[in-house]
Amino acid sequence: MMDHKVQRIKKGEDMATPKPMLLAIAAIAVVAIVIAAAFALSGNAGDDTGLPGNDDNDDNNDNNNNNKDNDDDEGGIYDISEEDGVITITGTGSVKTSKFDLAAGVAIVEAGYTGLDMSNFIVKVCSDEDNYDLTFNEIGTYRGARIVGIIEDAVVGPVPGEVYVEVTSQGTWEIEIEQPQVTKDEAHTSPNSFEGPGDMVLGPFYFDSKVVFAFEHDGDGTLVVALYANDGKRVGSNIASMAGEPVDSNSIFFTGTGYGNPDAGLYWINVLYDGDWSLDVSPELPQ
Repeated sequence: MMDHKVQRIKKGEDMATPKPMLLAIAAIAVVAIVIAAAFALSGNAGDDTGLPGNDDNDDNNDNNNNNKDNDDDEGGIYDISEEDGVITITGTGSVKTSKFDLAAGVAIVEAGYTGLDMSNFIVKVCSDEDNYDLTFNEIGTYRGARIVGIIEDAVVGPVPGEVYVEVTSQGTWEIEIEQPQVTKDEAHTSPNSFEGPGDMVLGPFYFDSKVVFAFEHDGDGTLVVALYANDGKRVGSNIASMAGEPVDSNSIFFTGTGYGNPDAGLYWINVLYDGDWSLDVSPELPQ
């Protein structure tokens, strides 16, 4: 339009305006058209800032808020209750529960999960983001029990007091947490045999002498037999292995004398294995 208009002025033979003035008028018109075009392109001819209009910003903020609300709506749901000392949490999806109290000592955590074959089921028992126990990290449908030690001044695990459970999943799950209060009179003191498939907590036991542990399992997986004192501290690593190699039996002297000989007291066993296993626990009985 600008070039076309100038050409029209140049062709006007009957115009009485002197040529220099015509050129000045044309220059002024060009500047005016450029300014108007700039405002039109910004979409804010009446906005002194030259930035996108407030109405546009409000729309963007509304969209962001809606997206945030949708993310919140996609989170999991859960229900938590306590009866007779057992904390029960049921839910679907990924959640971070409200806080509840756990005392120092052994906490037995049993979990069941129903999800897709390749979906992950992760459970953490947490005092905070830095102090937690990665209790379960399974793929697909699962049921089993684990021991979590609640230990005063723990470096990485949960400490006594307020804790919460963080679950990551794509399915339905249930969790039970119990801290049994037991005495020597309620504990196993004689030889016992146990078997199962899957992860299981055994006990309590009272050990005060030499104890022989004998193991059997099917398959090529690693059988883990973890020993815990009643205060929640784990004793050694995997008593079903020596120097990193699996063994059929192992002996521990619960006499409190020398390195590797735990004190006499109450103990728990956590068997971890994805398959069939058997365990014989044989304390040396007084003659």
